Amino acid sequence: RRGAAGLDPATPLLLLAGITAGTIALLPFASAAVLRVNLR
Repeated sequence: RRGAAGLDPATPLLLLAGITAGTIALLPFASAAVLRVNLR
């Protein structure tokens, strides 16, 4: 929609990429915490 309206479509895509990269970076810590709690 943004491209059709003449706006830059890169902004929401960069925001989505940043959120995805942040989530992937935090995933190992979250899994480690879940395993630690589950093994007690």
